Amino acid sequence: MKLSRFRVVLLLIVVLVACPMARSDGERKSWKPDEARTYLDERQKAWFAFSSADRGEGETRTSCVSCHTVLPYALARPVLRKFVGAEIVTEQEKKLLAQTRMRVENWKELDTEAFGLFYDSSARKKKESWGTEAVLNTVILAFDVKISKGLDRLKSNQSATGAWRGVSVNKKRDPASHSGKFMSDAATAFAVLALSH
Repeated sequence: MKLSRFRVVLLLIVVLVACPMARSDGERKSWKPDEARTYLDERQKAWFAFSSADRGEGETRTSCVSCHTVLPYALARPVLRKFVGAEIVTEQEKKLLAQTRMRVENWKELDTEAFGLFYDSSARKKKESWGTEAVLNTVILAFDVKISKGLDRLKSNQSATGAWRGVSVNKKRDPASHSGKFMSDAATAFAVLALSH
């Protein structure tokens, strides 16, 4: 049976999230969770310092919630904390949650210099950026108790087709093409997971 890319990605996400949680009783296999925590914390710290990831200015400056660094950190770090029995939230986690909450609370101002959309090079990129950020913010805040605004934003960004639009920052893709739809597939799957949490 041939699996679609969407199903493969969804399966990978489930495995990556569920397997560590299933063994969160502290049982250690042949890997080093403490070293993984240190690595992820250092990478998140570096991302916050990476000026190309900056969005906005002054007190409203935040870092881009990247799919490749920040989202995996937001998903893995709480699981790692639970896995090793640590209860203290890291400074990076606190900063990420504070920045995400600020963007959700100031949603209507994101397309301004003070905040800055993640991608704003065209009307299409702006629309994709709104949808992508609604999904990523909600997934990140799903690990925080203050999620109602994020969920409201997520619900309001669902398209008439039932999907949430995603953005590919690496290439310009026709959203109607198979490759273009892949980003919306992932965004929709994350949205469903967040809304059913």
